[in-house]
Amino acid sequence: MSIFCTTPASSVIQGALANYEQDTGDAAWLSRLTERITKGLEAGTYQLLPAFPEEQAEGENARSSLDFSCLKDLFLFKPQPGDVIWIDDRCINRYFHRDRAAIIDTLDVLFLLRDRGRLEPDELEELIHRFRRAGARYLSLNEQEIAAWVQRAQIVDGKIIESSELRTLRRNMACSLVDCDVLTIASDELGAPVEWPFLLRSGAAILDALVIIWSAADRDDLKLARADWVLKNLYVPDRGRSFTNAERSYPSGQGHG
Repeated sequence: MSIFCTTPASSVIQGALANYEQDTGDAAWLSRLTERITKGLEAGTYQLLPAFPEEQAEGENARSSLDFSCLKDLFLFKPQPGDVIWIDDRCINRYFHRDRAAIIDTLDVLFLLRDRGRLEPDELEELIHRFRRAGARYLSLNEQEIAAWVQRAQIVDGKIIESSELRTLRRNMACSLVDCDVLTIASDELGAPVEWPFLLRSGAAILDALVIIWSAADRDDLKLARADWVLKNLYVPDRGRSFTNAERSYPSGQGHG
């Protein structure tokens, strides 16, 4: 038996099926996560923080979201030697520690795993790329990362065919540049780290990637195509300082009048 569907109806059905598959996948992931946490609690791998009393608040002062409750718990527990606070939050990650507990983010954990030999360099590269693809911003570019992706990309008629990896690099850098004017460019009285140096590191990585590209033992036309893509899609003058509120740098002896 065959069923005829108009184009709009077919689109609705396909969308519903796609949503169902996504919901099914999310449910399976949540089930596996719940099972892992349960086993971890039973084995002592994980420990629950104590329950803190809820403060009664009304109106605009009410804080009922789970995100806020979790954040509050992280700042109410009594740290023990060796404790760290692992959180990915731009506001909280501006600070180095809370009492005796260091504040770290996921990238800190990944680099620590690499330094201890628990994560191979190519695994770290793939994980960072997944961060970029998911929309995480202000991740400094790495010259090896740039050079590796452009050297793997196909070249046709002297032009790079942009791969999904290169597209991710380009979009991630562009998204980071869009609102760089909100980056913290000066440390506050608490000594919180500044944020805009990721631009300087990225700018240096872009220039270093060009050196790697031109130092490779490849044909000049291939190196030219790769360098051309980097310059047109990643390079920004003055290493991106003009996108921030940082004072623009000028050659010695020149002003900016």
